[in-house]
Amino acid sequence: MAGGNYGHYVLGPVSSVASGARRRARRRRRIALVSTILIVFIGAELIHQIVNAGHPAAHRNVASWLAYVAPTLTDANTLSATLDSLESKGPSMNRVQLTLIANSLVSASQAQVDNVQSSSFAPPSSRVEHLLLDALESRTYAFGELQTGINAAISTGLSTEAERLFTRAATQMRSAQSSYVQFLNALPKGSDRSVLPKVRWMIPTSLWSTPRLANFATQLGAAGQLRAHHQLTIAAISITPLPEIIPTTTTSTSTTTSTTTTTIAAGSPTTTVPRTTKRSSSQSTTTTTTIPQISQIPEGSTPSVFAPTTQVQPIVVVKNEGNVVESNVVVYARMNGQTVRSAPIGALLPGRSVYLKLGSLVVVTKTMSPCSQSTLRHDRCTSITVRLGVGSHTVASRSVALAFFVS
Repeated sequence: MAGGNYGHYVLGPVSSVASGARRRARRRRRIALVSTILIVFIGAELIHQIVNAGHPAAHRNVASWLAYVAPTLTDANTLSATLDSLESKGPSMNRVQLTLIANSLVSASQAQVDNVQSSSFAPPSSRVEHLLLDALESRTYAFGELQTGINAAISTGLSTEAERLFTRAATQMRSAQSSYVQFLNALPKGSDRSVLPKVRWMIPTSLWSTPRLANFATQLGAAGQLRAHHQLTIAAISITPLPEIIPTTTTSTSTTTSTTTTTIAAGSPTTTVPRTTKRSSSQSTTTTTTIPQISQIPEGSTPSVFAPTTQVQPIVVVKNEGNVVESNVVVYARMNGQTVRSAPIGALLPGRSVYLKLGSLVVVTKTMSPCSQSTLRHDRCTSITVRLGVGSHTVASRSVALAFFVS
């Protein structure tokens, strides 16, 4: 019995101690759990407040960027209408009109790319900006291929190469349209897309169909007025100093004829016989020969006359009467073995003129020939030849006669 009591006596207190330890552990776990929940809740609330505080500013930034790029995309839409008009009317245009419109499509599209890149507003993300730029750059490339194809068709009359380039342009335009759709989908949720225009760069879709592009290339190749026509002309030649007004004296002789009638008295066997008496008179008349003081020296063998001078400076007006841009044009002026030349003309557009003042030429009258015209006394005559060169080829030339007073 004692052993049993002892055993009961020992085990009773041990069981009580263990139960208390478990209760304390449970209380600690509850406290820790509640603390964790409070911390998580407080942290989540803080994060929510921070996000809410920054959310309006982020939205404002996105709205500002979209408002900035919206006009650029509106301009991009207008180019589609220009392209449609070009395709329908291009074969009936002249070469200058057609090339100017084709060039404007490329330059305007590139300006739109530059405008987006120069924005002072931050884009919503680098991916959004990349997709929009990719769309606009693909359009620029498409217009570049179109421009190259047009030049190929109108320069050679062959449509095969033009058709190939037009097809590549269509592929790039489809890529641009796809990138734009991806750009819209990549905008952050809540972005106001209503400020962006509805972009349909492949409208009308028939414009970019293979049969229509092939027909466009064929029509361009068959349009005779679109063939390259080179015609550089020397529109005017002048010299500084300008020609002088030259007084000359001429003498003219006039003959006066008078008729005298002698009457015989009546009954006379003779009849009335008229008698003519000739009387000569001379008169001196002073006339003035005027060489017009105009900027252009007249063509022909009659020389323009200049006062005594030691040097003259040719002035030449060159005009491009063709339908292609001319470049690397050089003007030469030659007189008595001397030659002066202009700097190369970079680019002379069709229908445009350029005014060139060349270097001076020395006037040495003793090396010149006497003038054959009788009215030009005590003078010496020569000529000046103006030549237009493109590369090593002479494309136009013109000579004018000059006369100089001998001092």
